[in-house]
Amino acid sequence: MRTKREDADDRDLFKKWRGKWSGFVTVMKPSIRKDKNGSYEERNGDGYRLRRSDMEKLDLFAGDDGIYEWRIRETREVVYVGKSESSSNCSVLDRVDQYCTDGSHLATKIDKVLEEGQALQVRVLLKKYTGEDAGEMEKEVLKKYKYPWNRRS
Repeated sequence: MRTKREDADDRDLFKKWRGKWSGFVTVMKPSIRKDKNGSYEERNGDGYRLRRSDMEKLDLFAGDDGIYEWRIRETREVVYVGKSESSSNCSVLDRVDQYCTDGSHLATKIDKVLEEGQALQVRVLLKKYTGEDAGEMEKEVLKKYKYPWNRRS
């Protein structure tokens, strides 16, 4: 039986990747009451999204290939893992931006979380830090952990 991702002790999370994950960053939230810098804008659907121009300034998107995890900020539940590979002409930043804009294939789930007044965060593990194929990294974490929004999980 696979462990819920948020129940895993990161110290044991694939020792070869230790210290290579970015921290979680809030990229979607239900309101912008506390947006002092003007970094958020309305998204197609409910809530607000971090502007792409502000995402581009973050080190966590400084690479094309990699995997990313989505987490609900308030519950700390890690709900989804995905991948982006340069062979698909879609960088990690492009993929995260798609989710933030219209939800992509997770639109219903994302809108529900935002309607409930919760925010969504993302963190990434880039191939340039691991030297490993993004598809293989995704398969490895899906085999080990349970992500409720992944159909393969």
